Amino acid sequence: MRPFTFSRVYPLSLSLLLGITSLSPRLWAETEKKEAPSLYEVTAGPFVKKTKLDGTIVGGREFAVVFAPKRWSELTIVTVAPQATPVKQGDVLIQLETKDLEKAIADLREGLPGAELALSVARQELAKAEESLPIELQQLRRTTTEATDDLDYFVKTGRPLSERDAQETLKQITDQLSYAEEELSQLKKMYEKDDLTEETEEIILTRAQNDVASFQWGLEQTKERTRRMLEITLPRQETKLSEEVALQKLAEKVDTKLLPEKLAAQRVEVADLERALVKSKESLAEHEEDLAAMTVKAPFDGILYLGMTQRGKWPTADSLARKVMPGAQVDSREIVLTLVDVSQIRLFTSLKEDALRDLAIGKKGVARMKWNPGVEIPASITAFSPIPFADGTYDAVVELGPTEAVGPVYPPMSATAEIIVYEAPNVVAIPLTAFKEKKGEKTVTLADGTLRTIKTGRRSEDEIEVLEGLAAGDNIRWKDPEKEEAEKEEAEKEEAKKKEAEKEEAEKEEDSPEDGEAGKKSKKAKGAA
Repeated sequence: MRPFTFSRVYPLSLSLLLGITSLSPRLWAETEKKEAPSLYEVTAGPFVKKTKLDGTIVGGREFAVVFAPKRWSELTIVTVAPQATPVKQGDVLIQLETKDLEKAIADLREGLPGAELALSVARQELAKAEESLPIELQQLRRTTTEATDDLDYFVKTGRPLSERDAQETLKQITDQLSYAEEELSQLKKMYEKDDLTEETEEIILTRAQNDVASFQWGLEQTKERTRRMLEITLPRQETKLSEEVALQKLAEKVDTKLLPEKLAAQRVEVADLERALVKSKESLAEHEEDLAAMTVKAPFDGILYLGMTQRGKWPTADSLARKVMPGAQVDSREIVLTLVDVSQIRLFTSLKEDALRDLAIGKKGVARMKWNPGVEIPASITAFSPIPFADGTYDAVVELGPTEAVGPVYPPMSATAEIIVYEAPNVVAIPLTAFKEKKGEKTVTLADGTLRTIKTGRRSEDEIEVLEGLAAGDNIRWKDPEKEEAEKEEAEKEEAKKKEAEKEEAEKEEDSPEDGEAGKKSKKAKGAA
């Protein structure tokens, strides 16, 4: 825009000038209201960028009371300390019922000696079986060999000998009978020549007759024995020996496989007993651990809260308020109480993505409690997660300094931290209201009305860093926020006065005694005025 000069106005006609002088007072008043634009002198100086972090107070450390028994499932509350109360180290936070659990432990202890004895016996039997297995296998092979040899001997030698022996015995008896009969016959012939038989001769004949009779009976018996021996006994004996060989071979075949399998079964049995004993001991130990866990004591001084803490909040406190009481059942693996150490408190906050720039561990600032914002607490970032949660926020932890000057500070009170994330000692910066941005291009209006493009850097709460386009000493137009706010307030007051005046005028017209045609004319005249 070029500057306004008098030479451009000089050719104006006198009538135009006279017209200007005849402007109404209202127009002159509006013209007087137009003031020169506010100018801002660009300077270079320190630039500070702060990030506000709203969050809740959390403890320096926490102890979650959760029951995760390994064996026991009956979790009945006997006593529980009230929530939101201070506790000392060693105080009982919660006590569960243990009567049935103690009985189960006693039963497990009584069963251990019997299990240990059964395992000892099984181990000894296994050791014996392992040592005797080679001997038994060797005995099987030897018995089979002997049975086979016995059968072979019987068939080839034993039976023929027995048959011949029977025949020879029969022949001997037959010969003896023949000898006896011949001798008796000769005696009779010799004694028949004598007319008288002497007493001695009678005796000899009687003895000879008895011998014949005896040999006859012996021959009869021998014939029967020989027949039975040849027809029944020897064939049966051979059959028996053959069967013994077959059975022994079968026993050797089966037992050669069965005995090792029996030994393997004994090993499995011993292993089962060992595992059962180990499980019994583990069960006893785990039941004893569960018993010890039924009583929870405070590991440190702190404040006891109901439920669990999650990202600075207590999402389960309301639902547990009706469950955590004497006589109620506790769910396994559910956090029912949380002990918070308040000797060193922190501020937990969830950040949005636009607050991430320049934020880092170690950045310092101050924090103010919501209930007492007039007192500052030293603060510094001690933890920060660069990975967002599903809601698009990022967790950060702010360590707080001494809070004695503030007063009581306990979870989950609210607080706000102002962290200095960026500082520069000598930077050109302008108010945020002094530039405009359109389609990615940032411009300022100089004092003479011309536009200038600038390159900006970081923003603070009310300023923006200018990297290129301006230098210290430049004057730019801007909108003073304080002045704008004052003008806005003044306009609102004027508008309020105007509405009040109109309201009063309307009320007067309603209360006026004028009516009829005269009243209408009066109102019309007032309306025209």
